[in-house]
Parts: sequence; structure tokens; C-alpha cells
Amino acid sequence: MVKRKMYAGCGSGDVGMEGRREGKKNDEVFLNNYEIQSIDEWGYPDYLEYEEGTSKVVLSWWKFRLIRKSDKKEINLPVHFQDTFNDDGKIIRRSIYYSQKILEN
Repeated sequence: MVKRKMYAGCGSGDVGMEGRREGKKNDEVFLNNYEIQSIDEWGYPDYLEYEEGTSKVVLSWWKFRLIRKSDKKEINLPVHFQDTFNDDGKIIRRSIYYSQKILEN
């Protein structure tokens, strides 16, 4: 699994060398503030394939169970991923959506 901007209200980007470098740096910031207890799949993923543009997209839903390090508060964060795949089956783009408010409360 390619990690991408799980700490931003909405993050997306190409999963190339520059994207991986940026993602690693941002993951460090996130992990300095939160401890991950678990990441659980929620529901079933959906696969969308469009003839026009040859898009292959997987939609998936997750629940991140976190502990905020500053005050030890437990946080349950619903997260939605949209992964775009190339013809070789590799992720070439990822978008992640969640509510930043949940992390701030």
C-alpha cells in the first residue's frame, strides 16, 4: 500500500518519486502527533472502470483508530480512498478524504 497524505483534509497526488518523498515527510509529521491503533476496512471496496480515458478506480472506506499524543485522546477517523490504477495494476494516483474537524476536537 502506498501511503499518501493521510493527515490532510483532502490530499491527492501522483504516486511518483516526488510524491513518495513528500508523502514520507508528511507521514513523519502525522506520526509525531498521532499513534495508530488500527486501520480497519469498513464496507466493501468498489471498482469503477470507464471506457473513455481508460480510468480504473477503486473506492474504499476505512476507520483509523488513533491516539492523539498531546492529550492521549482516542479518535475514530472515517477515511475514504480513491486509488487510480494503470494497465499494469499499479497505483498511479491516490486521493484521500476525511474530516479535519474530527482530528481537531
